[in-house]
Amino acid sequence: MSPPPSAAAAAAVPTPVRLDEESLVLLGGNDRDQIQGERLHPHQQLRTFVRNECMYVPTHIKCLNLLETFKSINKNAFLDNSAEALLRACGALSGEAADDGGGVDDDLSHLLTTVCLSHLDLKKHVYLYWFAFPSIIPRKGRAIQYAGTDDGQTSLIEAWGVDAVKAVRREYHQLRLRRLAKCMDTSTCPPSFTANYGCPPFFLIVRDGEGGGSSSSLRCVESSKKSYEQLSDAERESVVFGFLDTSTTGSVGGNGETKEYAPVGWALRNMVAYLSLRLGLAGRAVKVVSYRPAVIRRIEGYNIADDAATNDAGLVEESDDVVQGEDASLLLWIVCPLESDYDWSELPFEQQHQPLYRTTGFEPNARGRPGPRTINLSPLLSPQHLSAQASDLNLRLMKWRAVPNLDLDKLRSLKVLLLGAGTLGCGVARTLQGWGVRDITLVDNGRVSYSNPVRQNLFTLSDCVEGGKPKAEAAAEALKRIAGEDNVKSRGVCLTIPMPGHPFGSEKAEELARKDTKVLSDLVRDSDVAFLLTDTRESRWLPTVLARAEGKMLINAALGLDNWLVMRHGGDVKGEKKSGFTSGPTSTNTCSRLGCYFCNDVVAPENSTNNRTIDQQCTVTRPGIANIAASMAVELVVSLLHHPLGHAAPAPSAVRGNGNGGSSTADGAYKPMVEENDANASPLGLMPHQIRGSVVSYTMMTPTVPAFAHCSGCSDAVVDAYRSRGFDFVKDVCNSIDGKLLDDISGLTEYRRRAEEMMEAAMEEWDEEDDKNEDEDDF
Repeated sequence: MSPPPSAAAAAAVPTPVRLDEESLVLLGGNDRDQIQGERLHPHQQLRTFVRNECMYVPTHIKCLNLLETFKSINKNAFLDNSAEALLRACGALSGEAADDGGGVDDDLSHLLTTVCLSHLDLKKHVYLYWFAFPSIIPRKGRAIQYAGTDDGQTSLIEAWGVDAVKAVRREYHQLRLRRLAKCMDTSTCPPSFTANYGCPPFFLIVRDGEGGGSSSSLRCVESSKKSYEQLSDAERESVVFGFLDTSTTGSVGGNGETKEYAPVGWALRNMVAYLSLRLGLAGRAVKVVSYRPAVIRRIEGYNIADDAATNDAGLVEESDDVVQGEDASLLLWIVCPLESDYDWSELPFEQQHQPLYRTTGFEPNARGRPGPRTINLSPLLSPQHLSAQASDLNLRLMKWRAVPNLDLDKLRSLKVLLLGAGTLGCGVARTLQGWGVRDITLVDNGRVSYSNPVRQNLFTLSDCVEGGKPKAEAAAEALKRIAGEDNVKSRGVCLTIPMPGHPFGSEKAEELARKDTKVLSDLVRDSDVAFLLTDTRESRWLPTVLARAEGKMLINAALGLDNWLVMRHGGDVKGEKKSGFTSGPTSTNTCSRLGCYFCNDVVAPENSTNNRTIDQQCTVTRPGIANIAASMAVELVVSLLHHPLGHAAPAPSAVRGNGNGGSSTADGAYKPMVEENDANASPLGLMPHQIRGSVVSYTMMTPTVPAFAHCSGCSDAVVDAYRSRGFDFVKDVCNSIDGKLLDDISGLTEYRRRAEEMMEAAMEEWDEEDDKNEDEDDF
């Protein structure tokens, strides 16, 4: 059995490090519901940057080491113990009320003492705190009451007039100047920061005579027992006690029969206790001004003492209309409780004993119930949160400085579907992230090959090994790595889009196509906007049909060797015109549906990869084209989202002969600026139907093409066939190798037949005219 450790050995054992649980006293500033610490040392000859527009009050902060201690501590006893300076300032503590020389006992800033009980979990960065504003309360049934039922509370302007209110503001400003001058005088006090740098929380309004508030008879002096006793008997009879009320809610009201009193700041309770216990006004009716100016400006100057001598230095005189419209000060007529009303002891007040005083003042929590509040700072320290804050900074600055109507919440909640995770898909996804889009779903059936990473910016060489990762999944993972797991909801879906002219070949393939069609349909239905970014023409057919059937916004982007196309189409528009194809530009009529990717064709899509070599099946394009098209596609979507009509917004009206389309003058000249009230524009600019660009001539065109009544992709006949037959219709279209089925359903067969008949008739007419001309020549 080992011997017990020696005292020296026991002393060497480390003890847990704990926070000092003694109260920390700070000087807090109350600036319209804001409390904060200040550590400033102003100098008389330097420009004053002190926040003298605030009230500075003693603040006691007590930090407890254990959460159990925070829960078990007697909150009421703690509040009573923390209010010692408050009780002393009110003269409630026996033997300590005789100091009237302006010391601690007569410092009325202690009437505004603030207390904070806290527990800090420094590991999890979770902080528990409970603020309290101690107020001395009378016993039950002895509450502070108004002196009258009708005139207990009135507007100060209504009671005294605008001139008197302006006089109060002027005199209060003078009181601030005198306090600052005294504080800045280093010959009488050291250059340290005190509560006197702030606004005086309590003051006396001395009036000559019994009249209301004549502007010539008003003066403000700092509130203290000494200044009150220096008043003459007549001045004591007419003196009005004022306090700076930081509450901003409520005004005097009523329905004519009953009067509704506005809430008054919590400082009034302690002020009334001070009047009863310290100034000996218990049981008397006194008038109190709840001073609520619209704004209190900071006093700045090189020499406050000289400014104080100029009386109105730094004061901004405002018109009567401004004062009458903004000043919410109240005149209160209050009966001060008796001294015995504040004694909570069971002994009779006449019997000699130490009175028992109680305080209240703990603020409710966020749910409005008694209890502490909690701040969890752990998310703020995570890389994901820091990344989200940093990535959104550009958007917030854009909204603040340039585009106030920018709806960041709409972009953040947008659900986007990307059909294709290749060069266009990667570019669109990254640009969407730049706009703050969080919910992105990518669809692709391919795998990452070694030729992809240099052109497709979501892939790296590691994605290509062992046959390559599925493109959709690899792209979704890359988006999470870029923005953080918590900042983006991205997922990849591997499926093959059924295409016209591509028969299934087997029952197994047909069943797989049926599932893929169901998944694709659900994805389109659940999205807010879909981007069509596939390689082949026929792979765009089914998403075009689904977008029209589900009424979704669809953005198409396609690439050539040195040119690109971005266009918008999708759901129905109310009052849509049921017309055939018309050449020429459209008007700004919002009832005209815009054409889709197939509306310019008079043949149905079919297998474009048939009888083509591998190099012919690849999309060959200049490397910079994809990024341009991807950016244009996303910018078009963002502009549409900020238009009241969304994707049903009209395209800009085009003027014949203007290749730029869009905004033009009556003579056809191009107009680069967008009018403020232009119905064809959103807060971000115009929203063309199509954007066709070329890097050969470095130009762009924005043509507008209406929907074609016999379109093989978005016509009523095709969409109705899909709605009625579903996958069976898709299967028949895919098994139709020559595209005849779509031609027949959409009416293209009949349309071409009529066109041929009209052409033959025109040719015959031309032949007859030629024969006639020849006969005339012979004659």
